[in-house]
Amino acid sequence: YDVIIEDGSHNAIHQIKSLAFCFLHNLKHGGLWVTEDLHCCENKFYWSDGIEKFEDTLLYFLKNLDNEEYMNSIDPATNWLHYIKSIKNLFGSVDIYDDKIAFITKK
Repeated sequence: YDVIIEDGSHNAIHQIKSLAFCFLHNLKHGGLWVTEDLHCCENKFYWSDGIEKFEDTLLYFLKNLDNEEYMNSIDPATNWLHYIKSIKNLFGSVDIYDDKIAFITKK
């Protein structure tokens, strides 16, 4: 696909899994990924399956792409974010607006 708009569950783990797998396998190089409702990452109601703090969410991850200490703290044994960490080199631009929606281009 040239454009994927992720408008699924507001659950933080679903947002991570969707980006981790669909971005990698279904989005063409040069394509655009859009994830909305990222503000839900700030609400514990939407945390489950290993999401125990804001730092475990997609919103926090995207806002800290250049934070080497944070990236090194992601444990592949317990945190789904390690899948996104392994493909972040495919990210072109990453733009987040009002902590609600992110636009990510694929190199």
